This record gives sequence, C-alpha cells and structure tokens, in this order.
Amino acid sequence: SLTALSKTSDLKAGKVNDNVKTLQQYLKALGYFKGSANGYFGSSTTSAIKAYQKHAKLTANGQMDKKTLAKIEVQLAQKISDNDNAYNTALKLAEK
Repeated sequence: SLTALSKTSDLKAGKVNDNVKTLQQYLKALGYFKGSANGYFGSSTTSAIKAYQKHAKLTANGQMDKKTLAKIEVQLAQKISDNDNAYNTALKLAEK
C-alpha cells in the first residue's frame, strides 16, 4: 500500500525524518534514487528529485513541491497497479 506524503515541509534539503525515507523509497521504486533510503535529505536525494522533475517536465530544481509530489504519487500508484496481478485479476472479474 502507498503511504501518502502530505507535508512537503518535511521534504527539504538537510532534513532527516520518516517522510524523507518514504520519498527516497518512492524515488527508488521509480528508478531515480540509487542509494539506501536512510531518511536523510542530502545531495543524492536532491539529484534524484531533479532527475525525476526533468523526466516529468517539471521545473528541475531538486526541491520537493506539491506538484512534484503529486506526479510521483500518481506514477507510483500506476506502477503498483501495473505490477499487481491480484489487482489486475480483480479488475477483470469486475468487468465481467
């Protein structure tokens, strides 16, 4: 299940918290974050956000704003549903 990140105030360079760790896990799942998700918002997190923003055609500033976060969550939810066989099976059954 997807843990929603609502507060972008926790997601700033230099911060250390569980929301940063969740963000790192999101970025890792999407292929942008290479390190270990440790909850520290350092240069590798900033670089991963910039890479994602560039790919998503957002302002690539490495800062987590609501627009970037919303796009990440939508893309992640899509990836989860694409890879979730039980979900796909349930959808097919619901269509019958």
